[in-house]
Amino acid sequence: KKNKAPWITASWASSIKIVEINDGVTRIGNYAFYGLPITSVALPDTAVEIGDYAFSTTSLQNTNFLKSNTVLGEYVFQKCTALESITIPEGWTSLGTSTFAECANVTKVIFPSTLKEINSGAFTSCSSLKSIEIPEGVEKVGSYAFYYCEGLESVSLPSTLRTIEDNAFDSCSALNTVDIKEGLETVGDWVFSGCLDE
Repeated sequence: KKNKAPWITASWASSIKIVEINDGVTRIGNYAFYGLPITSVALPDTAVEIGDYAFSTTSLQNTNFLKSNTVLGEYVFQKCTALESITIPEGWTSLGTSTFAECANVTKVIFPSTLKEINSGAFTSCSSLKSIEIPEGVEKVGSYAFYYCEGLESVSLPSTLRTIEDNAFDSCSALNTVDIKEGLETVGDWVFSGCLDE
């Protein structure tokens, strides 16, 4: 990729397991650690922005280094297949485009009470997810947010939800239970296409 981390082809790149970034750094750039075998990260309080694909295709085992004021780009944790559980920090109001796409071994997602929207492709192809409980306060589930989560069996939606965009749960072939509350105003096209009891 054009903007890969410059050390991705270095002979010692495969030995990088732990990343600790010092105080004063404010932004982690696009593709910063893309494709490296890192398992853990420590960020300073000053690092408030993480660029596109910054940790994509790494071996991260958790995202505990994220803070309430962290701002993410797109595809930040795409294909982080060592992740099994995700806790999204309190204070976050949205999830960016394809933030956790193709994290195939994630089985659990804990959402914050402050969340307002789950944007396009946020959990696309997270095939090990079995159930999702979207918390009260969330108003929008974006297009393809849970697309092709083929292990997903049940979804609980909050009473605050107003919009589900196109293909949000498309191709969730095991999905057989969806709890929809009153208040939902807009449902896009093909939202539950390809689901078990369509």
